[in-house]
Amino acid sequence: MNQSLGSVALYDIIIVFIVITFSFLTITINYNKAFRASSRAVYIIEQNAGYNQAASNHIRRDLNTLHYPPYPGGVYFNASSCPIKNGQRAMDTLTSGGPISTRHEVCVYRFASGTRYYKYGVMTYMYVDLPVVGNIFKVPVYVESDYLHIF
Repeated sequence: MNQSLGSVALYDIIIVFIVITFSFLTITINYNKAFRASSRAVYIIEQNAGYNQAASNHIRRDLNTLHYPPYPGGVYFNASSCPIKNGQRAMDTLTSGGPISTRHEVCVYRFASGTRYYKYGVMTYMYVDLPVVGNIFKVPVYVESDYLHIF
């Protein structure tokens, strides 16, 4: 009888360890997806010398190929839904008018730095979504571009 109680406690410890390990891996993978999406968006903005229609279309296309998860809210996400960052409101969100599965929660900010330079910031979100519980929380992931010269 003493042996059976000891093995149950050992199984409990093993199960808790496995749950913690897989939770850590899941959170790491989701953060990597959000950071990769932000970094890629900033890279495209820098390549296009600012946020314009070409950059917007390229970023929207890349968000689907990077497997960045769509906005889980089910309602349309717009620029007024973005948080204020360094005293600036978001200038645009990277959403598409298509079905909900293609709408992404990405905020694009533009910051003026004097009269000759500006920089952009892109905020994406890491979602922790469990099958039974649903969305537990979301963590913002923010990336800024280098200074761009105003021509």
